[in-house]
Amino acid sequence: MDAVTGAQAAIALTVQMPREQMWELITAVDRTGEWSPEARGGSWADGTLGPSRGARFTACNRCADVWSAG
Repeated sequence: MDAVTGAQAAIALTVQMPREQMWELITAVDRTGEWSPEARGGSWADGTLGPSRGARFTACNRCADVWSAG
């Protein structure tokens, strides 16, 4: 939301692929740099090999330092 005007935008896109295939793409933190003008990529942290409850990853953006999310 824009702090001055309160303007918001939402975009919906229907993707024709099986949900399992979409989940594989969404959770491929090492590939985010291929699809984002900002993100360079990421890796799973703490020995995690993929998405799971409590899993964390480290990511790198072009305009910011390394950050973690989980």
